[in-house]
Amino acid sequence: MYSKGHGGNIYDEAINYDFSVNTNPLGMPEDVKEKLKENLGDICEVYPEETCYELRKSISLKENISEHQIICGNGASELIYGLVRAIRPQKALVVVPSFSEYIRALRAEDTQMVYYHLAPERDFIVAEDIMSYLTPDIDMVFLCNPNNPTGKLIDPDLMLDIITYCRMNQIYVVIDECFMDFVKDCQKHTRKGLIPYNPYVVILNALTKLFAFPGIRIGYAMTSDADLIHAVNAQLPSWNVSAVAQLAGKEVVHHEEYVEESRKYVFREREYMYEEMKKLGLKVYEPSANFIFFKSDIPMYKKLLERHILIRNCDNFDGIMHGYCRVAIKKHNENEILLKEMENIINKNMAVT
Repeated sequence: MYSKGHGGNIYDEAINYDFSVNTNPLGMPEDVKEKLKENLGDICEVYPEETCYELRKSISLKENISEHQIICGNGASELIYGLVRAIRPQKALVVVPSFSEYIRALRAEDTQMVYYHLAPERDFIVAEDIMSYLTPDIDMVFLCNPNNPTGKLIDPDLMLDIITYCRMNQIYVVIDECFMDFVKDCQKHTRKGLIPYNPYVVILNALTKLFAFPGIRIGYAMTSDADLIHAVNAQLPSWNVSAVAQLAGKEVVHHEEYVEESRKYVFREREYMYEEMKKLGLKVYEPSANFIFFKSDIPMYKKLLERHILIRNCDNFDGIMHGYCRVAIKKHNENEILLKEMENIINKNMAVT
């Protein structure tokens, strides 16, 4: 079968530690697991609520926007495709490397694409020259903030410049904030506050990463464009969000203490991992999310796989060169195991050469 090349492929190899998937290292809240167990029989015997109304109400309290400005999907990926099919852009601007589903969705609609290439010599940041790539004939822009796989944030002033230009020219800006909860000063960088005032801003988010249940697919998009929400809904299948997912989503969004504990844990382990990986002599890019992007002249992905450790090989990202990888922040003991194995690989390579 054809694989789309994402992380989490633990089925083809004997994997003891999976660092390829960027989910909360603290795992799914235990009380939510218990709630699902208690209600599993009941919710599996009925169709899910088709409009996700209760789930949207819960998300609206978390995001402080109207439930009527939220649309839910079977993960954020489904909504990316729904947005592209609804907007039907003739021309779109995408940043590379970034999340590959933007390009796949646009290719499926035969959209002409303009690529803004992130440069390693500029640490893979989106710079002011992106403004020269914006032209009035563009219909849609995809931005991932913080970016996956590089972990880099877009400067807030530059983001505002992009959004302002796009509004003036009636260009939809889709901002993927699926990792924003793991950013230290997230309120400075999120643009969800613009939703009520700018119908051309669409914010993507998901509960998968923060609440550590990638097997339960819940993504959502936020926009004040009611016509766009209607058009996206028309592109989605009925009952696209399962009853299990809706129950889990309603339960987790009010776990403020869990979220704060998770953020502190990730911040601490991220700093530890970043410093230790630099000591190993790797080219490590300063992270802002719950993963770390790095380059190695040694085939680190392959060598770690031989040790039953899976990391994300970034070779299949559009616009990236060979040798780049991404590792998730896990629990401290797991992070130590990864660092030790990487050190062993590097030392062995030095002994051979």
